[in-house]
Amino acid sequence: MKNILKKQIPILFILLCFFCFLFICILFSFFSSLFKSNLEKTKIKEGFEWSQYEKDQFILAQHINNPKIIYDLEQLQKYASQEEVDIFLQTGFWPWSEEVQNLYMDALEKNPYVRTYKTDGLNRARKIYNQYAILYILKNQEQLEKEYREKNKMIELTQEDNEENGYGDYSYGTTIIT
Repeated sequence: MKNILKKQIPILFILLCFFCFLFICILFSFFSSLFKSNLEKTKIKEGFEWSQYEKDQFILAQHINNPKIIYDLEQLQKYASQEEVDIFLQTGFWPWSEEVQNLYMDALEKNPYVRTYKTDGLNRARKIYNQYAILYILKNQEQLEKEYREKNKMIELTQEDNEENGYGDYSYGTTIIT
């Protein structure tokens, strides 16, 4: 019995290695297909280049829609995916998510210098800016507003300190002549 087991151990070991290898291959193929499907869902923009036809179509569309705006296609290619460009060329509007559209319309409502209907302003902006660009603009605008408020608070605090220390226009309001 021991002789038979000794002869079968190498065979059993080989079968065990084979099944382990097969199991690892199945797991690898499952996870690689899962990773590929997730990768396809996300828009990979790095290294994306437009064809010459797409560049020409984009320039033509922009000259018709926005003749006074000049685009740097090399920079735009870094931040606009193939899918976004195709949608823009078909519809004339950059695709924005609902959340970004709501953020932009809220910013329009808060801005005292821009007076336009929300949908008109949204459509105008979507003809010019892709989603990445408008998010960048909104983020910087929010940052500038925050810095402006902080500077105003500092100015108010220094004015209060100056009034308490005797600085101001007291001598102009009195009849003291020196």
